[in-house]
Amino acid sequence: KLAALGHDANYILAASFSLGALLLLPFVITGGTWFASPSGFIAIIWLGLFVTTLAYVFFGVGLKNLMPGTIATLNLGEPLVATILAVALLGESLSTIGWVGFLLILVALGLLARATASGPAGSRDMVTHV
Repeated sequence: KLAALGHDANYILAASFSLGALLLLPFVITGGTWFASPSGFIAIIWLGLFVTTLAYVFFGVGLKNLMPGTIATLNLGEPLVATILAVALLGESLSTIGWVGFLLILVALGLLARATASGPAGSRDMVTHV
């Protein structure tokens, strides 16, 4: 919604991260001292500076270059990517209902992409500038 109102991508990301930090603060305070250990500190630096920052830099580029509808649709694919990575890289197992959910999201995204592609040219979400 903020992107549709014309706000800068950095503003949008700063607002979402600030809200997230405030909501997670009680868990940090009551969660023990794991973050004060050397391995906890390294984990925070790795996840915060490298993994999350890199992902959101790319997300910010997308906010600048894509229409809001396209951004929302791509965000719906995030659980699919996380599931694939968890199964393939971490050896996680998924129950039957988990795979059914995975397939439902995949089919829904496919139908949405097909409907968008077959709609009138003026209604498509397209890259506005590269």
